[in-house]
Amino acid sequence: MHGEMLTEDIDSALRAVKKNVKAVHEINCVSYELAPSEFQGFWKQRLRWAQGWAQASLVHMPMVSAAKVWDKPEQGTRSFTKRFGVFSLLAVRELSYYLITQFGSSSSGQYPAYLSHRIFLTCPSLVCLIGTLVITWRVRSEFVSAWMMIVFSAFYPFYLVLMGMIGIYGHARQVVAYNNWNPTARK
Repeated sequence: MHGEMLTEDIDSALRAVKKNVKAVHEINCVSYELAPSEFQGFWKQRLRWAQGWAQASLVHMPMVSAAKVWDKPEQGTRSFTKRFGVFSLLAVRELSYYLITQFGSSSSGQYPAYLSHRIFLTCPSLVCLIGTLVITWRVRSEFVSAWMMIVFSAFYPFYLVLMGMIGIYGHARQVVAYNNWNPTARK
């Protein structure tokens, strides 16, 4: 683990991907993490993660530059699917914060442009929400009820905007080289 990285787990995983290490998912492995008990703890945790992802994306983006994603892979390199997956994980996720926060933007009085702007932002979000609900329903545990999924759906747009704001704030902290480690407080 590299101690200077705020999300050292993401950094080490991306270094493994860079070296073409084969990773497998152990279906029987269970890992628990205590969620923050207050909004301030949630904010600090997500902000540290957002800045850490930005930091890891900057460090590891060269392995998935646009040219490398679309080029035909050489023997022994990552497949198009893996390269595109890492590209979306790094580049698309970092850019998505700026698009997501446009949900809350106001119109400049031009209704047709405003409407197309909303449709452009809403359609992919709805597809993601429906995909999340379908997958969650198919693999849900005894702790997930239909009511919880309805509540999640109602708060989803607000959650996306909040995560977008936190992501942009994390970018700003990375630009000014903020590097204090703020561990999540536990009670």
